[in-house]
Amino acid sequence: MSALAFADGMAALLGTDAALQAALVTLLGYAVPRVLRSNQPWEQIPSDLYPCWIVEHGPGATGSITNTGDDVDGLVIGHHRQGFNSELDIALLWSQCDRERAATQRGTLPELLAQLLMRNPQPGGTGIAFLQNWVPDQGVNHPRHVFAATVRAEYAIYRS
Repeated sequence: MSALAFADGMAALLGTDAALQAALVTLLGYAVPRVLRSNQPWEQIPSDLYPCWIVEHGPGATGSITNTGDDVDGLVIGHHRQGFNSELDIALLWSQCDRERAATQRGTLPELLAQLLMRNPQPGGTGIAFLQNWVPDQGVNHPRHVFAATVRAEYAIYRS
């Protein structure tokens, strides 16, 4: 597993998971299969690319890959593996003129992302991935909307 495999796996899930796409059709009125693989100022993304997901690597650090935190060889360089915690920043960009409907959409997206990861807990071969946090734009960019979230993966990289 690697940070790149995690990002690739997450991008594939966001763009192709049938249950997520069906939920987005119900919520937004359309599917969102387009995934941009590099962070960029959302104001510079042409409106003809909306709606879309953006996926970008976030911070990573060494960490235990066990529930008890006693994964000694996961934290020591020179052993057969090392454990890591890696973050992936994702965002959904869309347009919605109705403020009330947009508020409902922003409030529903965390549930859809959490369910996506519960159905697919190992995007890209990660040990486990989960929705860590999210930040809605709170309607300040109306009628454009941005919903940002952090997905965290815990995985091991092996010596060879």
